[in-house]
Amino acid sequence: MVIVDADWVNESDRIAHCIYWGGLVALPVNGGKCNCFTQCQLARNCQECMGRGPPCAWCFDDAYDDTAEGPGYRCAERDVLLERNCPADKIESQNSTLVDVGSQDTDAQLTPVRQKVSVRPHDSLRTDFTFQSITDYPVDIYFLVDQSYTMRDDLETVSRLTKDIANSFTAVTKDLRMGFGAFVDKPVFPFIVPTPEAQVNPCLYGVGNQDLQCDPPFLYKHILSLTGDFAEFERKTILSRPSGNLDSPEGGLDALLQV
Repeated sequence: MVIVDADWVNESDRIAHCIYWGGLVALPVNGGKCNCFTQCQLARNCQECMGRGPPCAWCFDDAYDDTAEGPGYRCAERDVLLERNCPADKIESQNSTLVDVGSQDTDAQLTPVRQKVSVRPHDSLRTDFTFQSITDYPVDIYFLVDQSYTMRDDLETVSRLTKDIANSFTAVTKDLRMGFGAFVDKPVFPFIVPTPEAQVNPCLYGVGNQDLQCDPPFLYKHILSLTGDFAEFERKTILSRPSGNLDSPEGGLDALLQV
């Protein structure tokens, strides 16, 4: 950094500008004090001043002389404003805040549960979280299954593994519930074959088995609400029949939104 004497530059340069020479910064000086605009001094009002970052404060005293050093003179670091004789109770300086809100559940695995955060531009906040393992913490599992004919083996797998899934989770928690839903695709062309026969039994086309009876096409179907009756869950998955659609992509995203 190179500092040059104020005689090298004209009056307007001394007040408003820094000079750049080949990557070096030349700072005009006046009596050893730099007159270049700082981060805060470019703000024209309180809102802009608060947006400059945490160091900046705004003097809103009507009697304050803001003409001494040009526009932005009201926005500066707090100690600078005090040096310029701005009353302390007339200085606006907002700090970033982070506050825990609501009741803190002692049974929660992750705390704090909820926080309210207000952050000034260009500022940062840090918050600490605590994790603790809770015995018999409630676990809900909802199986959303692609019920198109080509994915029928997935439904069979869920049915076959019901007991294994339940046993694995109940070894960790006694409060387990499982639910079940299915999706295929939007029941309109071009996602399905639009003929009346195909809308009754979509497996008539593309499967090659005229005797196979499939359910009519649907986008999403909720089949079993969350329950601790795992035998009922297994029964529902066994009784569910595949359906069919026309194109390869399925309506999984739409189904997730409805779940």
